[in-house]
Amino acid sequence: MRHLLREGEMIYSVAEPVEVLALFCQGRVKPLRFLWRGVAYPIKEITFNWKDREGRAAIYHFGVSDGANAFQLVYNAEYMTWKLEAVDMEG
Repeated sequence: MRHLLREGEMIYSVAEPVEVLALFCQGRVKPLRFLWRGVAYPIKEITFNWKDREGRAAIYHFGVSDGANAFQLVYNAEYMTWKLEAVDMEG
């Protein structure tokens, strides 16, 4: 299934749990790399981010790139879980 992540950019919906190495500092979250399907992806750029809520839970959204591919990561602060929402892979 294809969804629009940003205007003009089509990506595939994934919605899979992932392991993320992130920096938590001064009330901010910065993902550094993540593991998806056995492959580690270094995050070279955070292209956008925003925060919203689902009930009591703060939900952090990140558009990230490994230099070749674009991903959307989501962090649920209440459950301390990460999910890969969408991906645009070259290739």
